[in-house]
Amino acid sequence: MSLNKIVEKSDVFIGGVRLEGRILVIDLIEDSQELELQADLHVAPLVVTAGKLASLSDLKKGNKIALLRRIWRSVCLAMHYIHGLGYAHGLLTPDSIVWDSENRRIFIPEWDSSGIEPDLKELPFCPPELLGDKKISNATDIYCLAALLFFIETGETVHQGDNEESLKENVQSNIIHPILNTENAKNYDTIYGVVSKGLKTTQSDRYSTVMELFDASKSILKSPLPRELWPAVSIALTTYLATVGVFLLVLVWMFSS
Repeated sequence: MSLNKIVEKSDVFIGGVRLEGRILVIDLIEDSQELELQADLHVAPLVVTAGKLASLSDLKKGNKIALLRRIWRSVCLAMHYIHGLGYAHGLLTPDSIVWDSENRRIFIPEWDSSGIEPDLKELPFCPPELLGDKKISNATDIYCLAALLFFIETGETVHQGDNEESLKENVQSNIIHPILNTENAKNYDTIYGVVSKGLKTTQSDRYSTVMELFDASKSILKSPLPRELWPAVSIALTTYLATVGVFLLVLVWMFSS
C-alpha cells in the first residue's frame, strides 16, 4: 500500500505533516513550540495553495539562517514521522524543499525518490548508495539531512568536483568536504562533528534515527552563528573597527592641522 493510501485512511497526523497528492506538506515549527511531535486531528482536507515560494537554496542566498534552521528541524520531524510509517524519501536537497512564506509551510513535492538518478544539482548532497545499489533506507535520509545541515550552516556542499564525472566518483567513494576530515570532525560539539557522523559510508555507522541526529544538532542550532565561524567574524570585526579608528585619527589630524 502506498504512503498516500495510508495517510488517506487516517484522520490523525503528527506534527502538522500530511500529503496532498504527491506533495508532502509540513507546518513550520515556531520558536515558541516544543520540539516534540504532537498529535493533531485534521478533519478537513488540506488544500495546497501556492504563496510566495522559495527553495532552501534561495533562502541560503538571502542568508536566512534562523529560518533555515527551523525549516531543517521541521523536515527532520517530518522524516521521523514518514520513517515511522515504514517509508523513506531518498534524496532531500536544498532545491527539493520549498518554503511557502505566505502560508508558513514547507513543501516536498516528490516525497519518494527511489529509483531516481541524481542530477548535477543533486549530486553534491547525494548519499553513496544512490549511485550503488540504489536501495534507499532511513539511513539514506539521515545522510541527506546531515548534508543539508552542513549546507545551511556553512554554505558548502559535502561533495565537490570539477565536473559531473569527478563529482560522481566522489559520491561513489563518499569523498566528502576536506574540512569534515579534520580534527574538528571528531568533536561532536562542532557542526563538523555532528555532520560527519551522519555522512558515514556504511549506513549502520550513521545516526540510528533521525531524532538522534536532531538531538545531536541542538547545541549547534542554538548558536547565532556556527561556532567555527566565530573567529572569522571576530577577526573581520576587529579589522573593521581598526580601519574606522585609523580613519577617524586621520580626520582629527587633518582638522587639527
